[in-house]
Amino acid sequence: MLIDIKGQILIPISDKNQLLQCLITLENIFKTNGRLNATFKESVKSKPVIYIEHMSRDTLGVGRSHLGWMNFQDNKVFQDIDENPINFTFIREIFSLQEYRDILMQDGEYEAPRVVVTSMVSFEYGFSRSLLKEFLARPKNEIVFLQLPTDSKSIGYKLLVEGEREVVLH
Repeated sequence: MLIDIKGQILIPISDKNQLLQCLITLENIFKTNGRLNATFKESVKSKPVIYIEHMSRDTLGVGRSHLGWMNFQDNKVFQDIDENPINFTFIREIFSLQEYRDILMQDGEYEAPRVVVTSMVSFEYGFSRSLLKEFLARPKNEIVFLQLPTDSKSIGYKLLVEGEREVVLH
């Protein structure tokens, strides 16, 4: 479990719909899992899930304003939702690597368990590529793919599909 390994989990997602679904699911997990909830609920400054992307606030804003299109009533997972599911308690949206590093330094816990969700499953550029370097430096960290990278020459494809254990980042 995330708390036991004291590592971080990186989830790269390129599709915005899947990204919103992932964030809502993570929020639900942290709200309903007693151990996770007890561990992180009291921590006001430190949210265990970080969503980092240049357009993170815009993506969540669009999601919040288009709930009618998301058809939550037909999805069994979201049948009991009475309020906007994108008003997160356990997720912090940020839009720069400096803000990410500031959060880690502010919390004083570079090793604190966290889930980091970002875009670009290919790892070819953007935050996912920058974060990949940091995640690979810590053996306790994990990468979770929720979608298949489409470019067969990408780092994400080589890691997930071809099973490469070492990648060269320039």
